[in-house]
Amino acid sequence: MTVAEGAEIAARTGGLCCKNLFLKNRKGGFFLLMIPHWKRLDSKELAHQIGSPRLSFAGGDDLRQLLHLYPGAVSPMGLIFDREGAVQVLLDREIMKHPKVDCHPCRNDETLTMTPDDLVNRFMPATGHPVQWVDIPEPEEKTES
Repeated sequence: MTVAEGAEIAARTGGLCCKNLFLKNRKGGFFLLMIPHWKRLDSKELAHQIGSPRLSFAGGDDLRQLLHLYPGAVSPMGLIFDREGAVQVLLDREIMKHPKVDCHPCRNDETLTMTPDDLVNRFMPATGHPVQWVDIPEPEEKTES
């Protein structure tokens, strides 16, 4: 599912459409980053924020092995499969400002809507994954000449 398709669904559910990005660092650490769909990842800035070596996108094999997900269906719901706690959860603080958030239930042809509070204070603790809060800056608006 594309971000544009997710935004259309979010308009119907009233939930915040998010991008879920599966990242890794040079030391073998894995991260699931959840940000509002309009924000852009600056991996160098994020790595600095969390005190990590350089970040890059993790491959599909790692995604399948750790979260039982596939590219295009990355979701925090996959954390139920990470019983070893290999994946660190990074959530943008902006998410908590919205009444609802949308995510995939481990497949990208369906959408699950919940409150951010339920995601952070019920789901994440149930999976054993503490949340590390990050601040992804708003994108600079383009000015037309």
